[in-house]
Amino acid sequence: MPLRVFVSPVRPSATQTQGLALSYDGPLLTQQRYTGAATADVDFGYDERLRMSSLTVAGERIAYGYDRDGLMTSAGAETLTRGVHSPGRPCPS
Repeated sequence: MPLRVFVSPVRPSATQTQGLALSYDGPLLTQQRYTGAATADVDFGYDERLRMSSLTVAGERIAYGYDRDGLMTSAGAETLTRGVHSPGRPCPS
């Protein structure tokens, strides 16, 4: 599932305010909460190695996967692959 960015058609007037609240678990950002004319919640999940394992935006969850070397292998429905590159040779396209 692709990450969707939601843009609010509401434009704050001079009397409207926009707020942002950040929540942490120690040094890890766990939530961004936007309040005011445009509202949204963004939640962050982490695995046991403190890598981001999920991102939830407006109720849409994106999971991240990693290999044993700690390199990202998936983001939502997308799969990331890496090729072998030999020094002195051009990378395959």
